[in-house]
Amino acid sequence: MSSIKNVVVVGAGTMGSGIALVSAATGHSTSVVDLNAQVLEKARGEIEKNAARLGRKFFKDDPQAAGALVAETLGRVKYCAELEAAVREADLVIEAIVENVKIKQELFKKIDEIAPQHTIFVSNTSSLSIVEL
Repeated sequence: MSSIKNVVVVGAGTMGSGIALVSAATGHSTSVVDLNAQVLEKARGEIEKNAARLGRKFFKDDPQAAGALVAETLGRVKYCAELEAAVREADLVIEAIVENVKIKQELFKKIDEIAPQHTIFVSNTSSLSIVEL
């Protein structure tokens, strides 16, 4: 099995932006996708703020190292309003959208038509049956 390099997070709300930050901080090229430009811009702010917090946490006595971590992490994140463009080269797609089974099913169907065959699909559901998705 090949390694995961390109991660796509669909849904730029609280959970999606947090997942995207962890993905980027652990070395993955990460695309954050949301159709709502305001949500996408808010996610950018949250990711930048939390990346800075992460840098301070891990390198509290070394501001240069903290700055480097932040810059490297943020350099791995792309923001996109187009699902198709984002998932074309995805190794892993994580959905973090509204908790609605029909909407999630439609999203996965659409991604399945576009993404490479090797792409792994993940849901960030807290209450829906994964089997139904």
